[in-house]
Amino acid sequence: GTLGPIAQRISTIPAGFVDGEVTDKDTTIAAIRAHPSGKFVYVSNRVVGGEGIITVFRVEDGNGDASSSSIGGRLQAASFHRTGGFTPRDFTLLKDNGSMMVVANQDSDNLVTFKVDGETGALSPTGKVAHCPSPVAIVSL
Repeated sequence: GTLGPIAQRISTIPAGFVDGEVTDKDTTIAAIRAHPSGKFVYVSNRVVGGEGIITVFRVEDGNGDASSSSIGGRLQAASFHRTGGFTPRDFTLLKDNGSMMVVANQDSDNLVTFKVDGETGALSPTGKVAHCPSPVAIVSL
């Protein structure tokens, strides 16, 4: 395959999300994953000096509706969620339907779990956190 020109340029954090002073220059992206439904794309943001962020993008078709098929539409920021730690290096969507997410926060030495809302893509902390020294990757078996 070939890559075409950039069709869309979007920020992965909203203005003022962390302490009112974080900009795109204060973050780096570590992982990008698509939800199995094709309706959402998730991005982990490593924030300099602050807690990490997972950004949820809704995949829209040409009419502004959530796409129910493959990823091919434009992305629209839907929600932003703190990761429960520093330097979210990787994350994975679990179960066949993507109803759970585990985030590996490298500099907090933890794995944090979230429930994924199938309608909105939003994340809710489950309260389950596991200690893991410097996690950098997660593989779902």
